[in-house]
Amino acid sequence: AGTGNLVLPLAAAGILPPRTRFVAVDMKAESLRLLEERAQKAQLEGVNCRVETWLGRIEDYDGPCDAVLSLHACGEASNAALRLADA
Repeated sequence: AGTGNLVLPLAAAGILPPRTRFVAVDMKAESLRLLEERAQKAQLEGVNCRVETWLGRIEDYDGPCDAVLSLHACGEASNAALRLADA
């Protein structure tokens, strides 16, 4: 997920269905903190979506999601992203 360079513009574009839930998964707490800060500043509530964060490896995430975006996923992380997308 990094600091939201992909998920925040996508959420702000308002092109996905109402109440789309974005879950940003990253292993770095500082990256997710910055993403949360940027999401709050962007005031995304007006576009009727949610941006949440989850600290850990994508392989370990088993929560719900509406869509899967994966950047720089290597090895098993790519497979885990594909499994989430197929669920």
